[in-house]
Amino acid sequence: MGRSAHGDPQRVTEDVSPHGLPADRRPGAANDSSDGITRPGRIQGGWEHLFNKDDHYGFEKPWNNFVAATSAHASWGFFDFRRQGEGLDEGFQSVPVAWGISSARKRGFFNLLQEMTGGR
Repeated sequence: MGRSAHGDPQRVTEDVSPHGLPADRRPGAANDSSDGITRPGRIQGGWEHLFNKDDHYGFEKPWNNFVAATSAHASWGFFDFRRQGEGLDEGFQSVPVAWGISSARKRGFFNLLQEMTGGR
């Protein structure tokens, strides 16, 4: 059983590697690889690191769990469920599903993804 980052981007990166962030994102940290990136590799027990079904978004913030995980070269999974009182446009994991980018939360995710990938 793994531990959860509980919406704390710093814990996301700490879970992935001892230094957590690419060297250029770590003020005052030593550059510990030739290209300046600390790679997570494999964690104890031989498993690759994956953040799955994270429901802590903060996509409008410059530092959030999605950015933290991908900055450390780890996988991150968007868990978007419809909360009580929300309309049908909310949530990809709630039946019935509105598959369009039809809510502020969905737009936030896809806008950030587009920004991170250059729209590719």
